[in-house]
Amino acid sequence: MFSEPLAISHLIRISGICGRWLLSLRHRLKELTAAAGLLVAFGAAAEAGTITANNGTPGLRNPIVFTNTWWFTPTNGAVINWFTGENNVDGVTFSRRLAGPSPEQKFALNPLGPRTWKGFKNTDSLGKASSESTTSGEGAGYKVPPKMLQPEWNAEWSLTADGHLGTKQGVVNWESTAEGSDPFYAFQEDLDAAGITERVMDLLLNVTLREVTFSALGSFSFHNYMETAAGITDVLTIAGDAAGVTVSGNSSARFYRQPAAGDDPSTLDDIDPLTLLQIQQLLLSDLADRTLDDPLALTIYLPGFRVPLNSLANDARFAAHLDTTTSDADQGLNVNEVPEPSTLFLLAPGLAILRSLGKGRSAKVRAK
Repeated sequence: MFSEPLAISHLIRISGICGRWLLSLRHRLKELTAAAGLLVAFGAAAEAGTITANNGTPGLRNPIVFTNTWWFTPTNGAVINWFTGENNVDGVTFSRRLAGPSPEQKFALNPLGPRTWKGFKNTDSLGKASSESTTSGEGAGYKVPPKMLQPEWNAEWSLTADGHLGTKQGVVNWESTAEGSDPFYAFQEDLDAAGITERVMDLLLNVTLREVTFSALGSFSFHNYMETAAGITDVLTIAGDAAGVTVSGNSSARFYRQPAAGDDPSTLDDIDPLTLLQIQQLLLSDLADRTLDDPLALTIYLPGFRVPLNSLANDARFAAHLDTTTSDADQGLNVNEVPEPSTLFLLAPGLAILRSLGKGRSAKVRAK
């Protein structure tokens, strides 16, 4: 057994070791802690969600040779609509709404020409220390030399859904969604200029999914469809998130992957069409890392498209739409900074034992 003075010495030493260890632990926690507190992430840190797409003017199939006979020229109906939302910041929802100069003219007019768009930038926030949802869109309408399978007039745009976590105490989050809705309207004068009198036509549509990125909490969508006064005809829908990719489309349509740049076959007969399952498999493989590396450029043959006698509200006979969205999110927990431990706290275990020893010694003295 240790003598009493030696035991006291050991206890003081142990208390000192405990104190130094707790101080060291606190300093280490401070290194991991921001001035306002420690942010504990619930999942992997989010990357910004992005999507870039291209929509070309519709064309008409030659009834004899499987190639294009007409790409229509866009008029004042060539606009893009920007949307932001539904967004969420620290549990508060911001509804879906038009953003920026919407609708925005896609091409310069009088004379018709290319145009870089103003696009939009939006931030939803609850004020100081709150999280933020940020969304944006940009793009341009441009003209290229027309080819058999590629139109002269094109619209291309990019969307970004991003945000950052706030510093207020407690649970924080952001959820962001950006959307671009791009229609090409065909008016009666467009059909008259091309000598089109039939109300049933075999259309060629050109759409491209050029770039996609999203985090484990993100997603994207790509929706090509036709609109008439009789309603909507879905052509191709692609949707993806961390769980995978889904692809659906019109059962009458044929989907041809456009050849590499510089390769322009004279007819679509030189290309084998892709099935919807093949498109899905291509995207599943490419998006395994949640980033699209190889653009998906498609010419879509839509036979037997019927145009009713009535026109749309803006007097267009029909519209070829491409809508894209990108969404992403992040969430975490801000915890208060670790408090400064007091000297009394650090020495408490040793002092308690010393008091106990002191009481035991006094009892012995009194017994003498």
